[in-house]
Amino acid sequence: MTDYELTTMLHELDQPEPPFPPRHLEQTLVLARAKARRHRFTQTVTSLAILTLLGVAGFVLPGQIPSGGGGAPGASIVLPEQIAGYDVLTADVAKHPAGQALMLFNSGSWETFTTAQALTLHTDGSSYRKVEAMKGPRGPVNRQALLSPDGNSVLMAEELRATNAFTLLDLTTGESRQLPLPQPAGVMLHAWSPDGKSVAFSQLPWSSDEPSNALELALRGGGVLSILDLPTGRSTTFPEVVPAAAASFGPGGDQLAVQVRDQIWVLNLPDGKRRQFGIHPPEPGLGIQPGVAWSPDGRWLALIAWRDNGTQALQPMTQEWADTYGKLTFVDATGAGRLAPDPIQAGDMLGWRTPASVLTLDQRTGQIREFSLDTGEVKALSAFEKPHTCELWTQRCGFSKVQVATELLGSMTIKPAEVPQRGPAPGWLQLVTAAATVLLGFVVFRVVRRVTSGVRAEALP
Repeated sequence: MTDYELTTMLHELDQPEPPFPPRHLEQTLVLARAKARRHRFTQTVTSLAILTLLGVAGFVLPGQIPSGGGGAPGASIVLPEQIAGYDVLTADVAKHPAGQALMLFNSGSWETFTTAQALTLHTDGSSYRKVEAMKGPRGPVNRQALLSPDGNSVLMAEELRATNAFTLLDLTTGESRQLPLPQPAGVMLHAWSPDGKSVAFSQLPWSSDEPSNALELALRGGGVLSILDLPTGRSTTFPEVVPAAAASFGPGGDQLAVQVRDQIWVLNLPDGKRRQFGIHPPEPGLGIQPGVAWSPDGRWLALIAWRDNGTQALQPMTQEWADTYGKLTFVDATGAGRLAPDPIQAGDMLGWRTPASVLTLDQRTGQIREFSLDTGEVKALSAFEKPHTCELWTQRCGFSKVQVATELLGSMTIKPAEVPQRGPAPGWLQLVTAAATVLLGFVVFRVVRRVTSGVRAEALP
């Protein structure tokens, strides 16, 4: 029987109610207050425990999203059919390395304001990382870089101002070291040797800090050839090789093709003596494909158009607006005068996949294709995605400065793209998620409490 029913029954009896014991009301109020305090304390502790659990869950769960650890040693090297682009949640490769990289490229937009990243695509085909060290004084991808042939390292230098020291970043460990120059100089990185121990570059004195291509033009027109020995950090200069506008190592690393004005010089290394017989392009206006001109078997050099465009220096026509863009011509690299493969209209050359096929990129479509020089067969292998994630999700992200780890191309396989794995969630995202989870839990708690209180009130007589 409830208190209400008992009180009603007593009222219905035609007898006076029995008197309460002395101090009954005071004792009842004390007990009621104690019960209310215990109820509030239990409710508060329970609420805090639930909100704490929600906060911990909101902080921890984003970190449990698969982050991608890169390809394991000896695993297959994968080029995905679709290459992802800029994403603000991509982790820094220096803090969260993902092993060998198959590709290094820039992704972003520069329409209203710059949102861009230098990204590495790793050999598992799904792990992506940003190279935070590519940040320069004027933007997030304001330095120049070269990806090593084995995909284990990136060498970086300043692009718009003098370089004091090169930065060598190990993509497998995230560690970096500085390789200082004898004195600051404007530099242009050209090519990495096949054994990964040397890098060819050109340099000249430079003090300007102009936000333009003034340094590039100066180096194309007057840069002195130099070779950096990575194990020791020492540079060797070849003062007679000027201007060293571009360079490409031979497959054995003991020869270097250099673009000197409108001529192609071949130097024997390490002494740097010029080879007696030269390279004779089949038509005027052609020069070496920067960085990756020499075929793996040493037979051919890939050539592209070079023009001065009204300046004092010849420049490679690698921009899609150029009327000569995309045409690759080949010439005998041995000087024996052998008949070379026919020219192809292919786009940017990324590297040689085999001694008889090249990997190319069409800047207009974003397609990566393989061209067979023997049969003329063309295979579409992959394409760059242009996500609508730039400039606060108002612009599509483009791509530029695409490089590949040339040593890995021969064993590369093509597979359907998987969900990009961009590394562990950043700390700020975990904090925001935790705060949002706690806030949502608190709102739900308040709503439930108000609803249940209303139900109880309606149940009372």
